[in-house]
Amino acid sequence: MSQRSLPTPTTVWPSNLLAIFVSCLGVGVLYANFDPTSAGADPDEFDSSSIQIPDIRVPLPIDPATAVTEDAGYDGVGLSAPDPSDRKEAGHEPQLQHEQHTASEPNARELTGRFALLMKVLLLEAGQRFLSGQHSYQAKFSRRERVRGELRSAEVIRMKIRHKPFSLYMKWLVGDKGREVLYVDGENDCQMIVKLGGLKGRLLPALNLDPCGSRAMAESRHPVTKAGILALTKELLAKRWIDVERDTNVRCCMTTDHQLEERPCYCFVTEWENATVSELYRKSTLLIDKAFSIPVALQSYTWDADGELLSDEELDKRTLIEDYAYTDFQSDLPLTAAAFNRNNAEYRLRR
Repeated sequence: MSQRSLPTPTTVWPSNLLAIFVSCLGVGVLYANFDPTSAGADPDEFDSSSIQIPDIRVPLPIDPATAVTEDAGYDGVGLSAPDPSDRKEAGHEPQLQHEQHTASEPNARELTGRFALLMKVLLLEAGQRFLSGQHSYQAKFSRRERVRGELRSAEVIRMKIRHKPFSLYMKWLVGDKGREVLYVDGENDCQMIVKLGGLKGRLLPALNLDPCGSRAMAESRHPVTKAGILALTKELLAKRWIDVERDTNVRCCMTTDHQLEERPCYCFVTEWENATVSELYRKSTLLIDKAFSIPVALQSYTWDADGELLSDEELDKRTLIEDYAYTDFQSDLPLTAAAFNRNNAEYRLRR
């Protein structure tokens, strides 16, 4: 497989997206300009020793309580409030009162409050449409997770995914180096095939495990059946529509000048007021790729059970539970059935 760099998308998002958004054209920009370009081919080998999970932890750029405000509400900028009847999973009656948000400066680079939450949802919906139209893709997946109270070491995994039928192949580059996992919906009695890395992989045969069983979930917060960017996008959308419709006890700030491995991204920092509003998550930082509108990095923080007085950095370090990043995203070379066959000569799953 030849190495090609990820091409620059043919669609360029306007630099003044936020000003356009606040001046009634934001939604039109999202849908009229959404024209993603597929990624290039992926190298077969690379130096995994230099890989680090990117740190996207950032402070909330603006406190909505002190931001310059307008009392325009949705209709004041030409937007329609979401129809709660279209979002059955929310389970909350929306409160569409006026709210605070950043002023509509011509060169504004930030949004807060309801507008930031709505922009996040619109981008994720555009990303979901794009991903749903892809036959397959591959990417490099970096993760750290807190499992059973312990923050696990960083892992980097080469991932191949086919959407229909859902199929997944993973190979560990950092962590249990050499480990392989294969799962194809409806095959192998709906079990995943696991070949351990290192010496164990040389001595032990491949294992068949229940994706949701205790052995499979001992090292992960989510089963392989929920792996990939599309599943993450759907989960985020379900939760963020709840935030938009609830319209209380949550604050969100969007900024536009972030990058992940030189890919321009929007950054959303969301904080929830208490565990009643959000039982598990206290705060999240999300990067959405500007070209494809897909989530490429997520850091999630839970509540501090000890209640100590800590700095923001100390609190985030103590409460981090999920740290994910997707890089080297490629979808222009559809994966064949061989990529999800345990007898593939490039894999070690036959033994």
